[in-house]
Amino acid sequence: MQGYFGSEADGGWKYRGNTDFGGGTGAGHTFSSMSPMGADGTLGLEGFGLGNNGNRDSSENGAQAITSASASTSGLQPFFSPQKITSLLSDSKTETELRGHIRSHRSALNALHHSAICMKCSHFGAKPLFKEHVQLFLACDLGPKSGRTARNATALLYGAAKLKLMPESESDCAVVAQMTTEAVRLVKEFNAQDSANSLWAVAKMGITGKEIVEPLVRAAVANAHLFNPQNAAHSFWAIAELGLNDKSIVSPILRAVVLHAPALSIQNSSGALWAVAKLGLREDATYAPIVLSAVRRASTFYPQAAVSGLWAIATLGFADVSLITPLVRIASFNTTTFSAADAASSLWSAATLGILDESIVTLFLQAALRCAPQFTAQEASMSLWAAAALGFSSSPAFLEPLAAAVSRTIMDFTPSDALSVLQAHASGFQLERSICSHCWALYTKSSGSVKSARNFAGTDVSHRLRDALEGLGLWVEQSVPLFHGLLTVAFTVRKEPASGKCVAVELEGPSRFLRFLEPTFENYFPPNGGTLLRRLLLLQHYPQRHILINHFFVQQFNDEELGKYLSNQLNAVGVHVAPSENSGSGPSSLLGLQFIE
Repeated sequence: MQGYFGSEADGGWKYRGNTDFGGGTGAGHTFSSMSPMGADGTLGLEGFGLGNNGNRDSSENGAQAITSASASTSGLQPFFSPQKITSLLSDSKTETELRGHIRSHRSALNALHHSAICMKCSHFGAKPLFKEHVQLFLACDLGPKSGRTARNATALLYGAAKLKLMPESESDCAVVAQMTTEAVRLVKEFNAQDSANSLWAVAKMGITGKEIVEPLVRAAVANAHLFNPQNAAHSFWAIAELGLNDKSIVSPILRAVVLHAPALSIQNSSGALWAVAKLGLREDATYAPIVLSAVRRASTFYPQAAVSGLWAIATLGFADVSLITPLVRIASFNTTTFSAADAASSLWSAATLGILDESIVTLFLQAALRCAPQFTAQEASMSLWAAAALGFSSSPAFLEPLAAAVSRTIMDFTPSDALSVLQAHASGFQLERSICSHCWALYTKSSGSVKSARNFAGTDVSHRLRDALEGLGLWVEQSVPLFHGLLTVAFTVRKEPASGKCVAVELEGPSRFLRFLEPTFENYFPPNGGTLLRRLLLLQHYPQRHILINHFFVQQFNDEELGKYLSNQLNAVGVHVAPSENSGSGPSSLLGLQFIE
């Protein structure tokens, strides 16, 4: 026998050559004269005496097949090359059409085809069909000949993430475990796209096992220099979602994102900005291109992406109007469609950024009240805290849905959640005694409950401030808890060790203020929402018994200027440590700045 079955380019299934299938000297048969089989055909390539690769098994079997076919030429199925089958599967517009192609070519399907079917299932939401073809993919022979390769294995993982398969679900756990095991087995063959897609998929499905995550992360880091914009953004989002903030992991992937920042899509810009905030990156110059990329595209963000971007800007602590304004405008465009997470994030962001526009804040608050029955513990506590920081504590009836959400989720509270609720209560928001008792017990149990409040107290700035206060002849106590520990101020001071008026000295460090990515006002930074709430609590409970000291003044003044500045502040609240000099020169002339209460 001489000849071959034509490829897709040759016209599909025609046999070319001069072969006598019947053993005689005739001119042979050409398949082009045969009618194709019906849509539910039953005769596959094996019926023609062909193996899976399209070659003749034997002359005898081939002769029998063609003789049988010649007897009834109206029922034959055309031959389709593997490439043609892949194209048919990939071009399917509906699940029904896809199933039809699967039935017609089932016997010719290889691992590549099963992978293509799984990807289409992820578009159609066809979970059962997806799982069936994952099993068929894994049953194929290993290697590129069958299509069971790293590229196709990662395609399965990507499809599973798109279908939102859940590793902890009894119905999904087995197939997810099989796919992740296959990906790890082939990880050394990953290219840039494979490593990015697989890492994104496991993060999306919430897979955190070291035996899965670590090899995929190593592959992503190794391929980071080859990433395109989408690869970089997907990998960056994934390591943030997985909480992987090790510098050896973050740095190479962050470099790739920064390199491609101008080319990031709208969705990837939003995701990258979220990842910067989630990872807690603080070196503005390092990730500035990511922020600026998001700002340039902010006007085209959809509302959910704008909420995510606004949360990121608030978390990073930026005050730039150019960053905030477009995100606020888009985020507030259709708050009626907000999810619970969107509602809580938008309200918290408004409070943290000090957004006081009543029309905007009202929209965010209404969304939070509507979504309150679906709030998690964190969402309930952060929303109540935000309402207090925005000055709504005097309207308890209006905020009843938030109080109900706190009551419903309280058993899932963390110490941080408890602190947020207690601060809201201290600002005037009335809560049931049982809620306050539970939050207080949870908060006081945590050994690190006041750690964050004391962090700045051990710096060079605080040491210099303490020396200056003692230099005025005052008795100084450091890191003093107020409200039974809900707030910790840097110092309290008295003129006498055990008597006399006690004044709280609040040292406001850099973390208490928003900052500018592109500074416009020299030495001015507005307070964030947490600082505003702290000031409110001090004003309510310690009127004329506290002073606020901005870290900037402590850093900028010489010893004499700092002493005069502190004496003016203390004299104003009734602690006379030195004659007040209000000549309009020196440090006293700075008292009109917005830093000072």
